[in-house]
This record gives sequence, C-alpha cells and structure tokens, in this order.
Amino acid sequence: MNSRISIASRLERLPWTSMHTKLLALLTLGEFFELYDWFVGGFVAVPPLASYFHVPSPPPCTIPWPYFT
Repeated sequence: MNSRISIASRLERLPWTSMHTKLLALLTLGEFFELYDWFVGGFVAVPPLASYFHVPSPPPCTIPWPYFT
C-alpha cells in the first residue's frame, strides 16, 4: 500500500510542461469537432433518413430545456 501512495505522490509532483498543454489543446479540439459532428449530423441527417426509411422522425428536441439550466 505504501508503494501505491508513493507512486501517486510522485505523479502529483511532476511539473506541467508545454507538451501537456499541447496535448490538452489537441484533445479539446478533437472532442469539440467530434461533438459538433454528432450534434449537427443528428439534426441534419436524421429527418431525411427517417423519410427515406418511412419511419417517423424524432421530435426536434428530445432533451427537455430545464435539463440545461
């Protein structure tokens, strides 16, 4: 157990470098564009596909607005 605590404390003492900042920026940009693709693709692609496969399209907003407040 002591070795796990010392490993964790050593990791906490590591300095934050520019490599970490660049990695964080790249991951943030990648996640932004991934979520943008999911949300735009969902709102743009679902209604035409629903009409093509003759299924009812979902309502415009499936998550209630109070969820965001």
